[in-house]
Amino acid sequence: MVDKKVERAWWQWPIAWWTAWVVVPWRREEERFRRKTCEEKAPAWRAVTVLVTVAVCLTLIEYLGKNQHFWDYIHPRPMTDAVLDMVKRGYMLQPQSAPRGWYHFQVLLQPLRDLNTADAHLLQLLYWGVWCVVTYLVLPCLVVKVIFKQRLRDYGMRMEGWTRHLWVYVLLFLALVPVLVIVSDMPSFQATYPFFRHAGTSPRAFWIWQVAYAAQFLSLEFFFRGFMLHGLRDRLGPMAIFVMILPYCMIHFGKPMSETLGAIIAGFILGLLSLRTGSIFLGFLIHVSVALAMDLLSLWRQGHLEGVLGIFG
Repeated sequence: MVDKKVERAWWQWPIAWWTAWVVVPWRREEERFRRKTCEEKAPAWRAVTVLVTVAVCLTLIEYLGKNQHFWDYIHPRPMTDAVLDMVKRGYMLQPQSAPRGWYHFQVLLQPLRDLNTADAHLLQLLYWGVWCVVTYLVLPCLVVKVIFKQRLRDYGMRMEGWTRHLWVYVLLFLALVPVLVIVSDMPSFQATYPFFRHAGTSPRAFWIWQVAYAAQFLSLEFFFRGFMLHGLRDRLGPMAIFVMILPYCMIHFGKPMSETLGAIIAGFILGLLSLRTGSIFLGFLIHVSVALAMDLLSLWRQGHLEGVLGIFG
């Protein structure tokens, strides 16, 4: 039997891609889910635990973990300032009585007392990043290991499999680059990115922030495309993707509307990729690449790109 090569017109390729990567995987997930009996499906209490954990974690981020909360909970109160100033004056009058390392302590403390420096803004962003890692990654991991007694690799933390689909990442990223170049010229875009507003004057701090930003994206991917999606998959089937999209869209409120609407599409695509590959790392790679491109394009539009990249020169 001779295999016939299928020739398609240019307009048929998007339809073929949509069929191969969306329609077929969706039908397979539905068939797999329908074949399961009630005994084989994940117990209801596990799905309830996932949803309650998601609600609690999002509440913690909203009321404790946003970067503006840094000044509410970390920044010294006026009484603390007064005490520190009094102690400092005492050591200035009697330097020999100052404890070892007092100077370095003052250098470390200064960003907490001066709100307008690059270091202070970096600490503010790192505060948010740490909360994201704790609430999006650490707490759900504890639920999986302690309460569910399951493996993290069953919730998307698997390295094997996703590398075969790197070409999907390349295609998605190349498709997004022209869009990012266009929207980067919008004032609302430049007013939002990069989050680290002192990037042009403090390149090293900017790259420190990028590392923390990447850790936040890893936590975010695990929370939505790992813990939530795979935690609900055996109870809801592929419809778990749309349950995950709801809170994922809502955490983008406050950002430009185009980005928030795009989060709905991105949430669906990344959720489908996670179901197909069983891994969150393809979505993590896409997120980090796009976020870095957005920051660099914004800096380019503002005329600060050379200073930021000059650190590697």
